[in-house]
Amino acid sequence: MRTIAQVSVQDIFDVSTGVGLPCTVQNCGDMIYRSTLDLELRRELKPLLTRQGGVILGSILTFFSITPGAIPGYVEYYVVAPIVDRMRKKRTLKDFTLGKKLGEGGFGVVYFAIENETGDEFVLKRADDYGEAEVWMNRRMQIACGQACAPYVGSWEGEPKKKGAYPPLWLAWKYEGGRTLFDFLKDKDFPYNLEPYLFTDDDAYPRNLEIGSERASATIRAIMSQCLDLLVQTHGTGIVHRDLKPENLVFDENTRKFKLIDFGGSADLRFGVNYVPKQFIFDPRYAAPEQYIMSTQTPEAPFPPIALALSPVLWQLNLPDRFDMYSLGILYLQLCFKGFRTDAGLQKLRKELTANNESLSAWRRANEKNIRDNEGWEILDANDQAGWEFARLLTKKIPRRRPPAIMAKLDRFMTRRPSLLKVFDRLIPFPAGGENELNADGTPQYDSFVSWLLFRVVRSGTDSSGGFTEAQLRVFEEDGNPENLADAKQFLGMVASEELLKYGISKAGRTIADRDKKVEKVKNTNMPVKNNSDADADNDVDVKPSKGGLFKKLFSKN
Repeated sequence: MRTIAQVSVQDIFDVSTGVGLPCTVQNCGDMIYRSTLDLELRRELKPLLTRQGGVILGSILTFFSITPGAIPGYVEYYVVAPIVDRMRKKRTLKDFTLGKKLGEGGFGVVYFAIENETGDEFVLKRADDYGEAEVWMNRRMQIACGQACAPYVGSWEGEPKKKGAYPPLWLAWKYEGGRTLFDFLKDKDFPYNLEPYLFTDDDAYPRNLEIGSERASATIRAIMSQCLDLLVQTHGTGIVHRDLKPENLVFDENTRKFKLIDFGGSADLRFGVNYVPKQFIFDPRYAAPEQYIMSTQTPEAPFPPIALALSPVLWQLNLPDRFDMYSLGILYLQLCFKGFRTDAGLQKLRKELTANNESLSAWRRANEKNIRDNEGWEILDANDQAGWEFARLLTKKIPRRRPPAIMAKLDRFMTRRPSLLKVFDRLIPFPAGGENELNADGTPQYDSFVSWLLFRVVRSGTDSSGGFTEAQLRVFEEDGNPENLADAKQFLGMVASEELLKYGISKAGRTIADRDKKVEKVKNTNMPVKNNSDADADNDVDVKPSKGGLFKKLFSKN
């Protein structure tokens, strides 16, 4: 038997030779011995993903996931679409009995039809042109966002009209309703005629309101909300409609929702289908000023896998979805004003906007007295001009200044939010003076602390006697387009006062000297001088204001 001393000596010997210790501690260099140990014990186990690798992988995934979504595109193109096409029932014209003609356009004719076998109702379209593009768009929409369009069921080639002619394509959708937004617009009771369709019987609002601008605004807001939902889904899958108008919004009475139709002129920028750089397809009454959805220098789309990989870059560089947002802005004005619901009225609006350099504010200054539609103006000016600001945003001349559909849904008009100033007014009340009472410096007294504070901030800037802040000057540089010094003074006065109006200050008095109020003949006749303009100009021309007395005398004391 070993003594305790012998055991202790053996233990010390084992420790000294590294028995039971990892080779990283022992550092014995015995590779055979090291190879018999677990990697984790040897401290040689490498992490599955390093920090640098995680950053790179995350960046790649983010890039391929942003609009229009390359990763979803690969899955759809190589996996989902082939399965859906294989499962879709094959139909021909012989399977249907054609009914009445629902509509006719430059690219085809639409019919109501009954399927012989089932008796179900369908809509058939004979596409004489752009049929292949419409088939592609409907297949894509049905997979990616089927709730945004009519249920597409298939297509087939028809018989040519004459011998040797190109055979037309027939497309079929399930029938979900025959009335479009245009049909509702033609009714003299619009927008009240849509209330039973958009609001359920249990909804007290807006039926509990009296007939007027507030009640009409509720229905218009509901229509715009649905339109924005459609564009969020459509743009999210990389498709730009390019022909958004009331005629292409069909109402589904089952879901109480509008849906998009007529994708023959649409462009699929995820795959580059139906997009030609120097070709534009649109209705000139609703088309954006830029006409093209992307730069004309953009090359034609390559093979689909490559087009998918490049689509996020091209989308972020060109923002083609802003084209549809402008069309939505024109549609919004149609909803507000009765005079724009006719073809002649709409064409007149577009001509006037073109004459005013696509500035909605300049158009209003020039035409407000001629448009005697009090309800329309009240809808736009309610809630501190929330509706007016919404219209201005949608119809900006420069595409990048228009909001995307998902951001437009958060606009103050859509959410019915009060202006930020009114929120603070409720928290911090301020004694109001009489309507004609002035402060010591000659400025009018306001009904809240925040109103007074904002007015002082705007007046405190480049000149001690009442100049402009840097933000106000930037607005002038971006939106101003004066032809001479006198016009510049007038315009800057409008900018300051209208900025206050936008925040809810309705008592913003202007103190331009009388000699500055005289209308002078200038080259730009589209920008008349007024003492009470309704919005700042939207012209997108960069102009540098001259120095000297331009700002110094702008708000001179009476």
